[in-house]
Amino acid sequence: MSNEERQHLTILSQDLGGVFALYSIGFLGVRNDLSRTFVFCHDGRQPSKTITQDSELIIHPCYWSALGKNDIGDDENFAEEIFDEYEVTIYSADADQRSQILGRTISALNTIPLGTDGATRFEEWCRDAINFCFSTQISNVELHPNRNASQRRDVVGTNLGTSSVWRRIVEDYKSRQIIFEVKNYESLSINEFRQVHGYLGREYGKLAFIICRSKNIELDHTESSAFREFYRSESGHMIVKLTANWLNAALSKLRSPQKHDFADMQLSKLLDEYIRVYANEQLVRKNSRKR
Repeated sequence: MSNEERQHLTILSQDLGGVFALYSIGFLGVRNDLSRTFVFCHDGRQPSKTITQDSELIIHPCYWSALGKNDIGDDENFAEEIFDEYEVTIYSADADQRSQILGRTISALNTIPLGTDGATRFEEWCRDAINFCFSTQISNVELHPNRNASQRRDVVGTNLGTSSVWRRIVEDYKSRQIIFEVKNYESLSINEFRQVHGYLGREYGKLAFIICRSKNIELDHTESSAFREFYRSESGHMIVKLTANWLNAALSKLRSPQKHDFADMQLSKLLDEYIRVYANEQLVRKNSRKR
């Protein structure tokens, strides 16, 4: 990061400092001159350090995209460079508690049996995992919001479009309400894709997810054929398979502040793979290549 880019970021932080009087929400970090660290507070307390005109502030990197990061540097490694040059300290009484909750959520997956016996617990686990992985991108995540309707969607959340991949989903697929259909078994057939296909339209747009217990995030031959049937239809529906293991890996990365956007980055790559590979019948069987 150049000195000019760093200066622009600091000026923007200081300009916004007058608006956000409470730094206590983790939006702005304060430079500690002795330790050469930026300290962020997330627990709602008043800052213990006096803020003056000479204080060096920085906006937390998770907000840069929403504020138009292109205005302060186009380098995709910009955020990582901040973390490399300055150790970022998350100062919060709740940090340990959050880590414990993440740990319990991660370990809980292996205690949920496959099939109908664990179906309810798995639905609840998926709702919690979605809330964690996409906490600033999806709001109002609900389990069975229309439980009395004939078409009962499992998990639905509102796409805020606050990151590049979720803006892409709104702009390309018109999906403001995001459906996560939950299946507590490994293999998917065309029936699951057909079910989700019937849920889409209007505010739900053309994209939805199926979460299952498959060991592989890649589509097998049956799943890729089912995907293409609806993607190539007049509706152009994009039905994407996610796995519990995929979500668990994203949860694990959340323990590190530097990896706050891991799920977004992996989801963006997954959408690219669906368009470049599965939509064109170029099924990549990674497991077969390893044999």
